[in-house]
Amino acid sequence: MADIPPGLDPGPPPIITARPVTLAAAVAESAPRPLELASLSRRDAALDLVLVLVAALVFPFGANLAAYLLEGGETARPLETGSLALAKWFDALLVVWLAAYFVYRQRLTSAAFGLQADGLRRQVLWSLPTLLAMYGAMIPMIVAITVLVMLRPELQGDLMRRREFMQQIPLQSLGQMVLLLIPVAIHEELLFRGLLIPYLRRVGCGWTGAILLSSALFASLHIAQGWLGIVQIFPVGLALAVFFVLTRSLTAVILAHFLFDLVQTQLARLLWPALEKYFQNA
Repeated sequence: MADIPPGLDPGPPPIITARPVTLAAAVAESAPRPLELASLSRRDAALDLVLVLVAALVFPFGANLAAYLLEGGETARPLETGSLALAKWFDALLVVWLAAYFVYRQRLTSAAFGLQADGLRRQVLWSLPTLLAMYGAMIPMIVAITVLVMLRPELQGDLMRRREFMQQIPLQSLGQMVLLLIPVAIHEELLFRGLLIPYLRRVGCGWTGAILLSSALFASLHIAQGWLGIVQIFPVGLALAVFFVLTRSLTAVILAHFLFDLVQTQLARLLWPALEKYFQNA
């Protein structure tokens, strides 16, 4: 040890402490963030995105295809309530299988698609502001469409298409309605928000681009409700996509979607006599 000059007190030696690293902390630091597919190459993400787009284009037309086959190639009529619900459950299970396939093959976590068990109560509570945002997006559009139809009576043909669509829905049976709306919410949210947005983000879209593209595709595949239906549904899908990205929760948007459809159908049930009279006069 070197000699210390007189009058210079070196003081006590510094104390070095080690902070223990727990397993939970290590896992938390290494765990991928929700909606992030950083472990995937862009090539693999692009191939998966093709499968998602095929699902988005094929599955929604399952009911129409089934009706066409049941009619022996004749012009397809609307499916009966039971067949329609069965087709929707089939669509939902196919999308769930597709997500499970991605998780298994690419070694992803379910959180990559917004499915996570942590903070479940918070996710459920987030469904309420999501639901309010959906109505906030839809109500101004309804007002605008109403004014447009009044100014352009030729657009009333689209309203008749919405009437045909509503006639397929079991408005008078709450139980049948719930059995129909549950798979609709699961199928559409898992496909258009849970799968489509993260994959669009991974292949190079920003969050804004992914939100706009997924919402446009979501709205366009509601063509059975006419062009006015597409215009009305687009901002609703936009609200769902925005809150999905903000909350990183698929549970929140699935629940909000289900509640939105349930409220809408119950309002339609109460107002159906007046709506039928309007359509007949139109």
